[in-house]
Amino acid sequence: MFEEWEELSGLTPARVFRERYQLESELSATPSPLGAQLEVARSEAYQDRGSGGCSRDGFGEKQLRHATLVLLCRDLNVQEAAAARLYYWDLRTPGRERKALRIGDLRPGDGTDVLLTAPRGPDGTTMDGFAICSTVVQLAPSLAAVTEKMAQAGHKGSDGQPVKPGAVRRRLSDARRKVADSIRWRIFQSLTNGT
Repeated sequence: MFEEWEELSGLTPARVFRERYQLESELSATPSPLGAQLEVARSEAYQDRGSGGCSRDGFGEKQLRHATLVLLCRDLNVQEAAAARLYYWDLRTPGRERKALRIGDLRPGDGTDVLLTAPRGPDGTTMDGFAICSTVVQLAPSLAAVTEKMAQAGHKGSDGQPVKPGAVRRRLSDARRKVADSIRWRIFQSLTNGT
C-alpha cells in the first residue's frame, strides 16, 4: 500500500504522458534477433525456480506500469488524447539547456557538457561544488505546431472548423486536469482500501 502511494504521489500529468508514450514506444518496438538471444540468456541467468521461470528483466513490470499509466488517462476524450500525445511525445525535439548542477550529480556519458566550474551566484559569491552545464533536454513544441498537426489529422473545433490554438490549449489543460484527478483518486483509493 505505502509503495503504491509513494509511487503515485510523485507523478505529475506531464510525467504520466511522457512515461506512457515512452513505454508504448518501447513495448511496440520490433525486437532485434540479438535482443531476443540476450533476453533468453538473461532469463536463464535470473531464473527464479519458484515462479515457473519468470525472468527479472522488467518486461512484465513495464507492461504493468504501462497499464497503470493508461488507466490514469482513461477519462480523456479523443481530442485531449491526441493533443497530449502530440505535445508530450510526437512533436518533442531534442535541444540543449544551460543550468547549474551539483558536480556530484554529473555522470560521464549522460550528454551533459560542463561549461564553467565554481560559478558565481546571484550575490557574487563563488558557488563551490556547482557547475554551469549544458544538458540535453526534450523541447516542447509550440501550440501552433500541435494545432497544425491536429488540423491535418481532421480534428474539428466546436464550430466544425479545423481546431484552433485556443482549443488545443483547452484540450491540453483539460487532459492535465483529468489525469491529475485520476492520480488523486488512485492515491485516495490506495490509502482507504489498503490495495
